[in-house]
Amino acid sequence: MIPTELAELGLSLIEGFATPEEETAILQQVPPTPPRLCVRERNSIRRFGCQSAYRTNMVSKSIPESISVLCLRLHQQKILDFVAHSITVNEYQKGQQIAPHIDEPRCGPVIAVLSMCSPATMRLMSNTESYAIVLPPRSLVVMRDEIRYQWRHSVEPVEELRMSVVFRKE
Repeated sequence: MIPTELAELGLSLIEGFATPEEETAILQQVPPTPPRLCVRERNSIRRFGCQSAYRTNMVSKSIPESISVLCLRLHQQKILDFVAHSITVNEYQKGQQIAPHIDEPRCGPVIAVLSMCSPATMRLMSNTESYAIVLPPRSLVVMRDEIRYQWRHSVEPVEELRMSVVFRKE
């Protein structure tokens, strides 16, 4: 559940956005890597589609079909006012995390993130406040307005494998 004050700043959470079958299809097209013997602290990244904002870790200019379907749904349901052209698939092995950051402004006015496999805790931070939000599997967190541009977000170390798909304009 999103605290009212964060919802007013542009954060929303849609539980059950993807079906278990859609999650399985994504994991078949972009499978997790085998668990590492020596786990780095940071998650691993694979990118698809447009590479104007982020040029590292590019896999393909083509977006996997299982993810393209969700890109269209996000637009059709007016969650995004564009069809996402830049996709990042994040993989978190047990104990991995991502440090606080704000996505590049050129990635568009709205960032949407689909969580998969296991729950994760996203932390949102301003200069004076911090909130922890639990992201259930197959939920979609959407960041826009002040949350998108002025609050940093991170993912705390995960307890088990977590995958996420980030939908951006560029």
